[in-house]
Amino acid sequence: MAETAMGGFWEIGAYRTNVKRIRDGMEQIEELSRMAKERAEIEKQYVRSLQTFSDKWRGQVDRTVPEGALKRGWLTLVEESEALSMQHGRARDRLLDEIVKTLALFRKENHHPSAFRSPKEIREIEEAFEKAQKHWKKLFERVESAKKAYHGACRAEKSAGILVQNAQADTAVTPDQVNKMKERLMKAKDDVVKTRKHYELQLQEIAQYRGPYIENMSFVFEKCQLGEMKRAKFLIEMMAGHESVMADLVRNRTFINLHIDMEQKFKETNESVLQADLKQWSTQFGVDAATLWPTYEEYSPEMRQISNSKTMSKDNGGVVLTRQIIKNEEVPAAVSTRTSTIASSKRNSVIPEPPKPSNYSDSDTGTYDSRKSAEKPPKIEDAKGSQEKWADSQTDSQPATTPDSAKFADFDDDTPVAPVRGRDARVLYDYNPMEDDEIALKKGEIIELLSEPDSLGWCQGRVGTACGLFPASYVQTV
Repeated sequence: MAETAMGGFWEIGAYRTNVKRIRDGMEQIEELSRMAKERAEIEKQYVRSLQTFSDKWRGQVDRTVPEGALKRGWLTLVEESEALSMQHGRARDRLLDEIVKTLALFRKENHHPSAFRSPKEIREIEEAFEKAQKHWKKLFERVESAKKAYHGACRAEKSAGILVQNAQADTAVTPDQVNKMKERLMKAKDDVVKTRKHYELQLQEIAQYRGPYIENMSFVFEKCQLGEMKRAKFLIEMMAGHESVMADLVRNRTFINLHIDMEQKFKETNESVLQADLKQWSTQFGVDAATLWPTYEEYSPEMRQISNSKTMSKDNGGVVLTRQIIKNEEVPAAVSTRTSTIASSKRNSVIPEPPKPSNYSDSDTGTYDSRKSAEKPPKIEDAKGSQEKWADSQTDSQPATTPDSAKFADFDDDTPVAPVRGRDARVLYDYNPMEDDEIALKKGEIIELLSEPDSLGWCQGRVGTACGLFPASYVQTV
């Protein structure tokens, strides 16, 4: 009867299995937290890999694939990887926020570790079990002691009875010895009766306390069960939350709609769309591209356009300066060739206006100013006048008169003298070049003249090793 009650949980110290379950439960919470962190790290690495993948291929497609349905379809795949990386990034954030942080909060509220002892919750359960078993343990030890004494008395009685039987059968044993053996047998029987009564009394006492013992132990065990239920429910909720985060990657409506749209786009990209792309390519780079075929052009000797392909390519919408050259056999060819060569390189250039003297006024002279050539083209001298001017400049070595030099004819000593080819000139004003074929001028430096001013007022000169064009009105012959 007593042995029936003493099995499994009810044995002295058997409660330690329940205490171990509490300790294992604490470790399980920690293990689940580590698992969620590891999965979040996997998601983070996957997101980083997807971002690297999408950046690489987006740049590759933008650089190498021409505009059209093929590029749009290709970029659709890239956008899918970007959307997927966003979804997995959100999954990683949810794992850390909803799972890891919640586990840490539960552990903080329900588990209170100690530096040198077991956690508070484990110590409380151990102390409760020990208290519930304290009195039962004393009674049990008494029962065990009484049982041991009774069983010893029974063994002594049996040994004494065997000795008496052997002595009576042995003729060598005296009657006195036989009587002493019989006395010891009677004493052993009395000890058996006495220890039996004590043993039965201890059993009755422990049996009376069995009810309170079961009640106390059951109370502590139910407390363990409630704690385990709370922990198990919490872990199941966290596992379900983990599963929900992963399931959202599959059931996410945005991602599903994205794939539906992708599927629709690829279905709509049929042969007609591809044919339109091929047609567009043909109009730009194929047989349908716009072309200026050679056509008949009538020669017009009266007008020549001062043009330069390099300058035209820079500013196709700018104002193109033209000058009129009258072809006449009486005009020396040297003049026409020289002035045309210099002027052609400055077809779009307007000569910068040098600093004006303090007494200067636009009403001082009615001569033509090349700085206003964009508004008022110069008058063309007749062939005879041009020939006489050219002849005078060659024979007398007098500076050629330009529209800019005529502007300052009213000044005396400070009036710049028109540069003459083959001579040196002093720079009167600083000049910063605005084109690649121009040369920079610094006030006061000496420049070697390589040509006379053209009809637009430009000269060609050299300073050191640098050669280029400059406004004739910015220098004075020395």
